[in-house]
Amino acid sequence: YGSCRTVTMKSAHPVLLGITLGAPAGIGPEIALKAAYGRHWPETLKLILVGSRQVVQRECRCGKWALPPVWLPGSPAPAGTVACWDPDPGMSLPIVRGCCRARSAQAAAAWIRAATGAAQVGRLDGIVTGPICKEGLAKAGIPYTGHTEMLAALTGAKRFAMMLIGGPLRVVLATRHIPLAEVSRRLRPADIVVAGEMAAQGLQWLGVRNSTVGFCALNPHA
Repeated sequence: YGSCRTVTMKSAHPVLLGITLGAPAGIGPEIALKAAYGRHWPETLKLILVGSRQVVQRECRCGKWALPPVWLPGSPAPAGTVACWDPDPGMSLPIVRGCCRARSAQAAAAWIRAATGAAQVGRLDGIVTGPICKEGLAKAGIPYTGHTEMLAALTGAKRFAMMLIGGPLRVVLATRHIPLAEVSRRLRPADIVVAGEMAAQGLQWLGVRNSTVGFCALNPHA
């Protein structure tokens, strides 16, 4: 995260969350649809699947889900919970499941850019990103190692971090998307300071009270 806009679910106005499909030949589209259809969401929450409608149709057939209606930025909120926005409906996207190709990575990146742009101008209230193929990004010449760096570039964020949430823990990483063998060489004191400051700020945004920020070191005796 690099910036935060709080949206309350108690509002009578619909809250629109864009869910990017991720890598179209991977598990992203399936996860997105399972998340959208897998539970009962508040009536004011609208989930907008951002990506190829062709891919959504394929996954709906496989998972036996209802095909969500089309939604376009600026149009009224969908009547149901789930809708689909295809930023490039004319795009042909040949897919081989499990194959990490440059064309698929370009499509996944385009969906992230579209969702981010829509959120920046208020068409979406937030975005959720499906998993992407880092190898595919490299093949496509996309100069980012993951969502975190790409979202920071798209939003112009100078200070940003990735936070993992599990149980009572909220974990901000001081390094991202690098081999473990390189961590000790590339980690700088400034990175640790920024991670701690961003963790504290993130806890405030999340409404965590009486929080404590701890540091997990490479050296267990540090």
